[in-house]
Amino acid sequence: MKDERVRFLIAGTANTLLTLFVYQALLLWFEDLLSFSISFWVGIFITSYLYPTFVFKVKANVGNGVLNGIWYFTSYCIGLLLMHIAVETIHINERLAIFFVIFIMVPMNFLMTRIIFRRGGI
Repeated sequence: MKDERVRFLIAGTANTLLTLFVYQALLLWFEDLLSFSISFWVGIFITSYLYPTFVFKVKANVGNGVLNGIWYFTSYCIGLLLMHIAVETIHINERLAIFFVIFIMVPMNFLMTRIIFRRGGI
């Protein structure tokens, strides 16, 4: 399991850095929720490959792909809600609010994707 966590940290860091760059760049033209949405979906494409093949060392298949898609849609909705709360309720600057979302979502994403890829999908 330790190696899994290290691989998740590597893949997650690469994904986070790329999506953070996309998010921050998009804020120049779009509002925070749209920027979050676009950068999140960029991250989905990255993790759809990295999580099964690199992190969990399993073969991607329709079953785990469907469950991963369902989880990431759920994760996306939770992230949007957290972003809204951070910016509109707690009044965190939109450039910093993404870190609030990341702090909460990373452990959840690790646990859920581990369950999905360890059980093999549907």
